[in-house]
Amino acid sequence: MFIGRESELNFLEERYSSNKGELVVLYGRRRIGKTETLKQFCKDKPHLFFSCRECTDKLQLKNFSEKLLKEKVPASAYIYIYIYISEFTEWEKAFRSITELPYGEKKKLVVIDEFPYMCKGNESIPSVLQNLWDDLLKELDEADLYADDIVYEYWMTEAGELVRMTASVKINNGSEEP
Repeated sequence: MFIGRESELNFLEERYSSNKGELVVLYGRRRIGKTETLKQFCKDKPHLFFSCRECTDKLQLKNFSEKLLKEKVPASAYIYIYIYISEFTEWEKAFRSITELPYGEKKKLVVIDEFPYMCKGNESIPSVLQNLWDDLLKELDEADLYADDIVYEYWMTEAGELVRMTASVKINNGSEEP
């Protein structure tokens, strides 16, 4: 049973309901419910929820590719000259294919959980996302990207503000105000 987090869920719903693409970062201490809040938010919405692991960059990209291609993006069938692909060869192509998620008129909701694990294996990921966001994703009114777990600190401190957030929300324990 999921209890609480109404203000955080309302915040996420407001971002999701906006008429523009959003890049939202949830941050806060470990083990206080960020992942469960995101899972609750995703209920009844078409979405891609990817949980990063501590692993090599190659394995992370393979796992992300598998998750994304299961959503039946056109790249999973044929790309360019009808070559079937089973995984992406680089992160930019994988992130770019988010625009092809077959969710009809609904927003393309993508959640990346434990994002720092993804960056640990490949320090260029924040800049790849920044460039794609600036050049493509932010212009799509049907694309939202949500990231979780000390991402705010990672992007703002360690990565020197590489990713331009449209919103962020700090998740506190139940006794603190958000």
